[in-house]
Amino acid sequence: MKKQFLSFILPILVFCIGIIGMTSFTLLDAFILDRPIVDETIIRNPTLTRPQRGTEAPPSADSTPTAPVTTKTPVTGDTPVTGDTPVTGDTPVTGDDPVTGEVPVTTVIPETTSPPPVIEYPIVSDRYYKDENIEITIEEDVMINKNGVATKLFYVDLKLSDIEYLRTFIATDRGRYSKDTVANMAKENAAIFAINGDYFTFRERGIVYRNYEAIRVTSRKRSDPFGDDALLLMADGDFFMIDEAQVDGSTLPLDTYQCFSFGPRLLEYGDMMVDENDEVGQSANSNPRTAIGIISPLHYKIVVSEGRLVDGDGLTLFELAGVMARLGCRDAYNLDGGSSTTLYFNGEVLNELPKDKEREVSDCIFINGYSYSEEVGER
Repeated sequence: MKKQFLSFILPILVFCIGIIGMTSFTLLDAFILDRPIVDETIIRNPTLTRPQRGTEAPPSADSTPTAPVTTKTPVTGDTPVTGDTPVTGDTPVTGDDPVTGEVPVTTVIPETTSPPPVIEYPIVSDRYYKDENIEITIEEDVMINKNGVATKLFYVDLKLSDIEYLRTFIATDRGRYSKDTVANMAKENAAIFAINGDYFTFRERGIVYRNYEAIRVTSRKRSDPFGDDALLLMADGDFFMIDEAQVDGSTLPLDTYQCFSFGPRLLEYGDMMVDENDEVGQSANSNPRTAIGIISPLHYKIVVSEGRLVDGDGLTLFELAGVMARLGCRDAYNLDGGSSTTLYFNGEVLNELPKDKEREVSDCIFINGYSYSEEVGER
């Protein structure tokens, strides 16, 4: 009977002792070790995983630390989320803690390029002109010449898209004594810009081409008082100089657009072609001057100097060549000067004239205004 009682009560006692032991261990874990009473199989945030105790892999040198997720500050558009793993619009952060829901996606609107402003041509001021094919810039300067006298200069920067915008005009009937003022010829041709040419009718010899047309083919001799240097302006906008005595004026290249017969040449491939000690006659004197130089095809420099005035006597050819060199010209050529020197722009003569009177000359070099620019551009 006693054995039957023990066999019945003993399992009950073992079971009770086990219950009491487990309860004591749990209470000890909670109150003494300060651990929460929680079933570790319960994960509060289903999107996050947490390894079981004792199974965490030790950190390695190659592993990247994971940034902690802050659960007390909600993510807003003004609060950037920092850390090694950026939160993007494509990866929403969800869960039961405050970092829940989708992170607002900021739409970046690409900057649009505004169309360039529409420029209305022509642009004209008292010293500037520009349209789609022509740009003229005029600047003034004062130079102290060899006599210690201040001389006023005009620098013209001329850029073209086609050589045919640079034209020439011969006064009246082209006869031996046909002539007119540069201003009158400019107005007759609706020119925005004009200067004097080579005054070729003043001499009986000298090769002259105007706008592709051979006007005179008789060459000058080297012994001519003005020399025999001629300037050829070609169809591609380039120019070069020749010795007239060595060529037949009737056999110039077919693409010769203009041929001016005055001179001398001032610069050639950057080298000075005149010297202050070998000039003769009026060349060695200070005078009003007109010269044209080339930077590159269709890009030219024109210099006009005043002179024969009470407050300015002008430049020598040597000084003029130096000015052309300083402006960066590759080649430069002297045109008619003295009282012939005239610079016309936008309806008026800019340079002060000797005796305050414009000389009549045989020809001029000019550029039309906007209407002719459109006409050439349509070809």
